[in-house]
Amino acid sequence: MTSVLVLGGARSGKSRYAEELLADEPAVRYVATGPVPDRTDDEWATRVAQHRQRRPKHWHTVETADPAAVLADRSGTGHVPILVDCLGTWLTRLIDEAGAWDDGAVADTVRERAGVELVRTLATAVTDVVLVSNEVGSGVVPATPSGRLFRDQLGRLNAQVAAACDRVVLVVAGRVIELPGAGLGPGRATSATGAIPARARVGAPAYRATSPDRPSFLDTARDAGRLAIGTLTAWPVPAPTTVNRRIAGLAMVLAPLVMAPLLALLAVPAMLGAQLGTSPLVLAALLIATLVLSTRGMHLDGLADTCDALSAGYDRERALTVMRTGDVGPSGAAAIALVLLIQTVALADVLGRSPAHLVPVAVAILASRHVLAWGCRRGVPPARPEGLGAAVAGSVSPAPLAVAGLALAGLGALGALAVGIQWWVPLAVVISAVGAALALIARCTRRFGGITGDVLGAAVEVGLASALALAAVLP
Repeated sequence: MTSVLVLGGARSGKSRYAEELLADEPAVRYVATGPVPDRTDDEWATRVAQHRQRRPKHWHTVETADPAAVLADRSGTGHVPILVDCLGTWLTRLIDEAGAWDDGAVADTVRERAGVELVRTLATAVTDVVLVSNEVGSGVVPATPSGRLFRDQLGRLNAQVAAACDRVVLVVAGRVIELPGAGLGPGRATSATGAIPARARVGAPAYRATSPDRPSFLDTARDAGRLAIGTLTAWPVPAPTTVNRRIAGLAMVLAPLVMAPLLALLAVPAMLGAQLGTSPLVLAALLIATLVLSTRGMHLDGLADTCDALSAGYDRERALTVMRTGDVGPSGAAAIALVLLIQTVALADVLGRSPAHLVPVAVAILASRHVLAWGCRRGVPPARPEGLGAAVAGSVSPAPLAVAGLALAGLGALGALAVGIQWWVPLAVVISAVGAALALIARCTRRFGGITGDVLGAAVEVGLASALALAAVLP
């Protein structure tokens, strides 16, 4: 399902553009978040009446201060596309109800909690969702404290939601600009009706049908490969020319391939060491150290930060603050020691058997990187609106995830048959890595509200330890 955030200033045409995105749908749930007009505010009543008159008669209007509840709906209307208009009036209602116009700390808490819940339901929505919000940060500084508070809080809310959306567009004077970093590459302007092209739809930006310089699949794959290498290893590589959610998702799917050259290099000393009678424990320690050095230890750092955050109490904000500090506490140090111990001892046991058992070892290492795609699959939200987690959370679709998993398991099974070990051993190793990583990610999502880059790093290390441990007990 596709999600779009439409930003714009007053009278920019943002609502009209958002409505055009769903114009061809046979049914739409229109979520009106503003207060119901009464006789005390004629100007607001006029605005609401104009919006109602413009909407198609077959659209169903839901007037609510809880758009997350509509997004979470799984009833008979759950698959009907949703238009939320708008986040600005919704935030106003939230601050009004909390009486927080004079208390920035309370307003910040209200906005953060509401934003996290909206992002969570947006990530798991089973239909297309279009959200409208005001862009209020480009004008003059408001003259009143409450005006400045609203500007700041809405800017933060917009950033929270934008991080979870597939597309983000900015409407200025009836012109629509696709913002980079939301699945579309470099920003470029398109005309809006009046201005807005009738062919514009939720999942298909208007310029795609006619743009002569749309990135080819090879360009996308190249940028995804560069992003994967640059993000997941210490190897120097040119920066990608474009980074968006499609490329980020493909980078996570390609993560196992990043390790393939290293595995080829490691296979030679591993086989040579076995032939020379090198202690399997020494050889295992050297191989694990090489893996750590190839990533600058960043996955272990993520493991430490994640475990420290999990042990920091049940307050979400405190846990995320601990994770962000970067200092390694007792829980993080213990986690690193235990995981490295399990990885090294298990690897030594497997290496001590025969060169043929290098196959499940290779599959375990590749599977530990494959778990990144599972951690970034659709429905997994980011814990905060910035950072690596926000860039990749929810970016992997089910189809490439399934293809990557089946390809890894299939190649592992063929490799096992080729060297004379049980074909199902690599399959079990892959399942072990993915299962352990998913358990950790589920726990972190409950505690932190989503994933971060540190959580993904922790998933890699935990997945590798689980896969190697299982390989050590299998035939």
